[in-house]
Amino acid sequence: MSAKTTAGKALEKYLQKKIEDTLTIATKIKIGEYEGTLTTEELKKLKLKLDEREKKVRDTQDTIDGFKLQAKGMDLTISTQEIAAVGNPTGGISAAALILREKAKIAADDLNDVIDEQADSAINSIKKSLRDSKRTINLALKSTSKNKKRLTD
Repeated sequence: MSAKTTAGKALEKYLQKKIEDTLTIATKIKIGEYEGTLTTEELKKLKLKLDEREKKVRDTQDTIDGFKLQAKGMDLTISTQEIAAVGNPTGGISAAALILREKAKIAADDLNDVIDEQADSAINSIKKSLRDSKRTINLALKSTSKNKKRLTD
């Protein structure tokens, strides 16, 4: 699904960027491991980048929570407009209130769809990539330390 509103598109773009950043590091690690071209120093630097990326997962979750609050605010706007319509002595909802309600409903639905369909899978994808990359680096570091030990013996 592709987002239709500004808020939905912003969240979608944000999630894609976070996944892309993580996959870039993971790709460097996989290629370096396959080719055997990563030095111990480079492995340690990549491990630090992974640690930083892990911390940013929490920030990503906080950002998603912020978008959830924004969606709740939109839902509140919708509810307020519906209550205002019931309380209107003329019995009808004004055209301006109807337009505001409809726009808020479209935006809230779109944002909720992006959150429901993409946010959790993005976080899980990032976490899995980080976990796999850390495992690869740890194995590579063990391997290089064994090779160094053999050379010094």
